[in-house]
This record gives sequence, C-alpha cells and structure tokens, in this order.
Amino acid sequence: MQEVSASVMNSHQTTIWAFALALTFVAGWLDWGTRRIPNWLTVSGALAGLALHSWMAGWRGALTAFEARGWLWSFCFRWS
Repeated sequence: MQEVSASVMNSHQTTIWAFALALTFVAGWLDWGTRRIPNWLTVSGALAGLALHSWMAGWRGALTAFEARGWLWSFCFRWS
C-alpha cells in the first residue's frame, strides 16, 4: 500500500470542505430568495460529493461516502 503524506491528505480534505461550503452557500442563497431548496441541488450535490470522495480517496472514499449517506438518510426518514 502507498503511504499518503499529511499535506496531500489535508489538501483533499480542504477541497472536500470547500465544495461542501460552496454548496451550502448556494442552498442558503436559494432558500433565502425562494423559501425552498430545489431537488436538483440536493441530488446533484450528493452525487458530486460521492464522485469527489471517490476521486480524492479512491474506493475507500467511495465506501465512506456511501456509508455516511446511508446513515444520514436512515436518520432523516426515521423521523419524517
């Protein structure tokens, strides 16, 4: 297995957090203006997040993203 340096890992984490923050700002801006967050934004954000995790961290990142999304959706649907 390859060793990944700390600076590369921090770069990947920074990229993922920047994407999440940008998506959050867009959702907040749309919600403030229209009082709704469109489905195209949430679905495309989820798919882009999965793709970004897969690209940055390989199969391990894809597995982590799927696992996190599964936990989140099960939590949301439990109380809806």
